[in-house]
Parts: sequence; C-alpha cells; structure tokens
Amino acid sequence: MKVYDAAAIRNVAVVGHGGCGKTQLVSALLFVAGAKTGPGTWRKLHTADARIARSRDGGKTWEILTGGLPEHIRANIEGMAMDVWNGGYALFAGTTDGDVFYSEDGGEHWHTIIKGIGPVSKSHHYHNLALEGQEAHH
Repeated sequence: MKVYDAAAIRNVAVVGHGGCGKTQLVSALLFVAGAKTGPGTWRKLHTADARIARSRDGGKTWEILTGGLPEHIRANIEGMAMDVWNGGYALFAGTTDGDVFYSEDGGEHWHTIIKGIGPVSKSHHYHNLALEGQEAHH
C-alpha cells in the first residue's frame, strides 16, 4: 500500500452501498480535540487544558463536550480514534499523560478506561507538560 504525505492529500471519498452508514460516519467524523493554548506555553502553565468538541452542522458551530470528562484535563489530547459498526460508533481519545477516554453515544457521555499508559503524543509534546522538578511521563 502506498503511503501519502498529508500535504499531498486533496480529496477524500467515502464509498459504499446504500444503507451502509456513509452519512452517519461522515457526520460523526466532525470531532476535534486539543489544548486551549500552544505547546510553547505548556512549560510555563504546566497544563494543556484540553477539550473535545463536536460539530453537528458541518463545522459551522462547535460544542465543547463535558459529560463524564474530567473538569480539567491537564494533558493534551493528541490521539482520537473511532470504531464504527452497523448502527453506531465509539470514540476514543488519548492524552499525553497516558489516559484514554471512551464514548459510545456520540460524545454525550465519556468514561476513563485507561490511566497512566505511555504518552499518546506527537513529537515530544509530553515533555512540555512535565512538572517542575519531575521528569515527563514516559
């Protein structure tokens, strides 16, 4: 299978027979997660203060999801995955502190299913969240 650089991708098509769930899948893909500030400020603040948001109108408006998520997520959410089945889907969100959150109702309710595994992190962002005098979580 050929691997393409993200900058080279211009169009994405979702193809399948009628009734297989294409519309539900595409609608469900409008989730975004991340920090309130950039990685450069995390060292000073010792927090990314991450959030998960959902759009149900093609990205025109966004809703911050809170049901079951910690009030304050110190780490950044840098990994999201979706498990799709006929009639539904589940969302997973992984943090730079190694916590994983799970929702099976479109993000209405979240559960912490894993705590303290290795950092789910791109680059070495988790280093920016190390507390003074402590090593970053590995």
